[in-house]
Amino acid sequence: MRRSRQQERTDRGFAIVIIMVLLGIIIAFTLTMTGYIYSTKKVKYYVQDEQNAINLAEIGISKAIFCLNSEYDAGCDGTWGENYVGETKVVAGHGDYVTTVTGESGERVIESVGTLLNESSRTIVVTLSGDPLSDPALAPAFALQVGASGARLEDKSSITGPVYSGGDFRCDSHYNDITGEISVSETNGLLSRCDITGDAHSDRIWRCDVTGDAYYDVPVFGISQSTVSGTHYTESTTPEDILMPVPDIDFWEASAEYGGLIEGDHIATTGNLGPIHITGDLTVPTSVTVTIQGPIWVDGAVTMEDGSVFQLDPTFDKYGSVILIGDYDNPQPGNQIIVDCEETASSSNVNIVGDLGNILTYDSGNWVSETSPTAEALWSMHMRASVDGWAVGNAGTIIHWDGTSWSSETSPTSNLLGSVSAATNFAAWAVGAAGTIVRWDGFNWQYETSPYPGTALYGVHAYAATDIWAVGAGGIIIHRDGTSWSAVTSPTSNLLRDVTMLSEADGWAVGDSGTILHYNGTDWSSVSSPTSNNLRAVSVASGSDAWAVGDSDTIIRWNGSSWSTETSPVSASFRDVDMRAVDDVTIVGTVGTILNWDGSSLTQQTSPVADDLNSTSGLIGSCANPPNIYGSGHGSSYLMVVSNGSGTGVDTAAVYLQTGVTGGLFLATHGRISHLGDSSVSHMSGEFIYMASTASVVFDANLEHSVFSNSAPGSWRIKAGTWYEKE
Repeated sequence: MRRSRQQERTDRGFAIVIIMVLLGIIIAFTLTMTGYIYSTKKVKYYVQDEQNAINLAEIGISKAIFCLNSEYDAGCDGTWGENYVGETKVVAGHGDYVTTVTGESGERVIESVGTLLNESSRTIVVTLSGDPLSDPALAPAFALQVGASGARLEDKSSITGPVYSGGDFRCDSHYNDITGEISVSETNGLLSRCDITGDAHSDRIWRCDVTGDAYYDVPVFGISQSTVSGTHYTESTTPEDILMPVPDIDFWEASAEYGGLIEGDHIATTGNLGPIHITGDLTVPTSVTVTIQGPIWVDGAVTMEDGSVFQLDPTFDKYGSVILIGDYDNPQPGNQIIVDCEETASSSNVNIVGDLGNILTYDSGNWVSETSPTAEALWSMHMRASVDGWAVGNAGTIIHWDGTSWSSETSPTSNLLGSVSAATNFAAWAVGAAGTIVRWDGFNWQYETSPYPGTALYGVHAYAATDIWAVGAGGIIIHRDGTSWSAVTSPTSNLLRDVTMLSEADGWAVGDSGTILHYNGTDWSSVSSPTSNNLRAVSVASGSDAWAVGDSDTIIRWNGSSWSTETSPVSASFRDVDMRAVDDVTIVGTVGTILNWDGSSLTQQTSPVADDLNSTSGLIGSCANPPNIYGSGHGSSYLMVVSNGSGTGVDTAAVYLQTGVTGGLFLATHGRISHLGDSSVSHMSGEFIYMASTASVVFDANLEHSVFSNSAPGSWRIKAGTWYEKE
């Protein structure tokens, strides 16, 4: 019994120990949990304070970027733009921030300290680049880069720098100088009639003068009638295809839209423009100078009138900017830039032909005789360019002007040729007796078939290589669409002697018994005439000014609504009239008669011959007040025009340069570039490029290293930088 009680006392002692241990564990666990809960709350408050302080610092960063971009003190504590230095203790939310801006134009550093009411603080530092965002892929490697449609250089156009063409590359004659290497990548591609100071790479090379080496396909067919000063490399590999440059369109559109939106058409006034998005057309009026301060995106077309100027702001320094025309994903023929100019009258490029092979030219205020290669009567002439003129006459006579002299050409006919007209150096037509039609293809004259065989044709006009009209006996009218001739319904049976087109949808024809016809783009119709005398020639300068002449002193004039008679100062039968401008008209006729209209009166001019004069033709004069496009004046700054027009004709080219352009880069990402005037650009790139007159391209090697920006340096319009927490 005593052992049992002793055992009980022992058991109770162990129980008390266990209970005490358990109580200790519980107390320890409770203390641990209480410490954990307290610690968690402390961390939570700490994190909240940290986040709130960072938020304040970020507000300070955003405010600083805003003030660096601002053009006025929009609550920036007295400094803004490039002069902004930060702000002290700006209250915001449950605290304040202090910002400090340091650095110079190339780089700015913003330090922002956010502080809470409990004095908890955090610091953020942001480094901003002073260089604007740019599109480095725009630097071109060629003076001229052409797509699969190739290029045509006419007259005395020239290129200085490397050239690449994805299609046939044709020059007008050996007056076209290419100073640099040229490559044609089309299989069986043709390089023809070019003067090349450098190497030539093309499967076929024809009638070229190459000062460097020639790389071509096979010995017999790869090269013909060409001179090569360097080495011949036969069976050469066709040059590789090179993709056309395509700028980052999305980048430029976004950059332009950053500056705002102008709905509809916009006429620029003297001042600044850009960055901006214009949903309609943009016109720069006569003599207006627009300073570009950022990219310009125009949905429609850009037209530059006489004396207008596009120039970069001088702050662009080594940078360039862009004018973007059209919708890249949906190019339209109207998406184009037109740099146009009203040209002045110039009698110095006027010629006259007549009986006995007479050829007259206007020199220093006097008409003088030129050496003629024929004594046959010449009935018609067309001076298409300063180095390309034609005249035709009796016995199938054809003579050509090459810029230096007239020479006889081999004719496929002995029939009288009464009219000639040229659209390009590779496309000219002459018509005459017995329904004769002959065509010049750039190499030879050859026969074509008339829809009215045997019926005499008296007049022809090649408005374009794919739009040629001819008229003749019995009132016949025929049209060539680029492939063949077809008959067109005529409203008269009177003999028609001449036809001329102002546009594809506006033309005139005249003939016997005072007949006058007008074409509206669809049909020919008769127009009331003030004379019943035979009319032999018609010429038109605009929709409201045209002249026609004929037998028995007949001179009539169109004013836009009706024809009326003009008084002749002499008695003669007039054979031809040529309008180069509304104030520059030449009329020729029997017994050496020459008349000139200067805009106010008709006067007779002295002729060196008394023989009948049958035809006159002249070139339009120079541009009196040319538009211009150029950079900021810095040697490495460039203004680039990127056009998405899909037009195919000269006047509907994506880029149409008339004259006066002295700089800039021109890209037609869809369509062609037509460079017609006496001016020089730095680079052109398009699916097809046409250069005429004395147009030139002079490549600047700096273009390969140029940087095109979305805003002028120092404007701080759009910035990017690295954010990090200062330790």
